[in-house]
Amino acid sequence: MRIAGVEKAHNESIARQFVHKVDMDARRGFIRNSAPAIVLIAMTIFCCIFVEGFMTWRNLSNLFYQMTIPLVLATGLTFVLLIGSIDLSLEGVIGFAAALTALGVTNSINDNDFGIFAIIVVVLAGTCFGVINGFIHVKMRIPSFMTTYAMGVVIRGIGLLFYKGTPATVK
Repeated sequence: MRIAGVEKAHNESIARQFVHKVDMDARRGFIRNSAPAIVLIAMTIFCCIFVEGFMTWRNLSNLFYQMTIPLVLATGLTFVLLIGSIDLSLEGVIGFAAALTALGVTNSINDNDFGIFAIIVVVLAGTCFGVINGFIHVKMRIPSFMTTYAMGVVIRGIGLLFYKGTPATVK
């Protein structure tokens, strides 16, 4: 036969342990979630103190300008990562898109000047590569890292072939 007071004390200690565990998990979660912001603030303070001209409007606008492309790419990759895949063809597609854009507008290699139509063609080409990657991954059941890595290498090579060893400069 159990004693009522002992059983009640045992249940209270389990409840206290549970509450303690929940509190510890909440603290760890807060630290884990706020760590990137804390590091960013610390780096900003460090750079403000030791780097002359860091907090000037020109430098800040330059930093924001440089971060636009990685931010757009990271936004797109977020959806790929959320479904449990990975896209390693990004670098090749960007290189291909840059080469095709440079050759589609006024440049130093050829006399093309398609203007905005060149941008539309580049977006459609990138979309086609994405569709091909998706088709191979989903229908042929090849892992996304293998599919996208191979496609990235192929597309990067095609982009290099466009230049024939001499990069075009946009005029």
